[in-house]
Amino acid sequence: MATLQQGLAVAGAALKGGVNIVETGTPLLKNEGVSNVVPAFRVRAKGNAPSVLFFDEMDGLFPAPSIATGQHDVQLVEQGLIEISQLRPEQNVFLIGTSNYLERIDPRILRGGRFSEKLHIGLPDDAGYQKLIARYLGSARLDANLEIDAVIDRVRGLTPADLEATIQGMKRLAMRRMTSQHAALPPLSLEDLGHALSRVRPPV
Repeated sequence: MATLQQGLAVAGAALKGGVNIVETGTPLLKNEGVSNVVPAFRVRAKGNAPSVLFFDEMDGLFPAPSIATGQHDVQLVEQGLIEISQLRPEQNVFLIGTSNYLERIDPRILRGGRFSEKLHIGLPDDAGYQKLIARYLGSARLDANLEIDAVIDRVRGLTPADLEATIQGMKRLAMRRMTSQHAALPPLSLEDLGHALSRVRPPV
């Protein structure tokens, strides 16, 4: 299997347009199942090499046995293991995956020769949270009684993906208070934040 440095070099070339990128994520594989795993590896990646096969939300694609929800999950993991084990260096297929919850991924997927190299990207600092909140809010406004520092205090520790889900959840809650279809979105409140967080934070 390729080294981390080689994989990063190929990923950089892919971003510049020189390498085929095959992206597959939880919704696609969950909906189409094992029937989509084989084409992703054998046709879209191997058949268009050099290529980067990118797995988003790996904890949803290849869940650990303790959290797998049924035979469908088991089949996805087993077929993924088969396809990964059949890759050879000369095929020039590089695997890159992302996850916010490494401990939820089947450990067999993470063993040496598969996804053995790992890069940890830490959580944002307060300045980073402030920028992300402003970005995800867009044109939406916070209630006059809800300052952005208070929001940061409540969301500190969330990943950017969970933060975005929280802000979107707040917007949906605020939409319920709109007086008409064409009315402006009401300001997002502290209550909206509390409700949205309760739906986003993973169980401990």
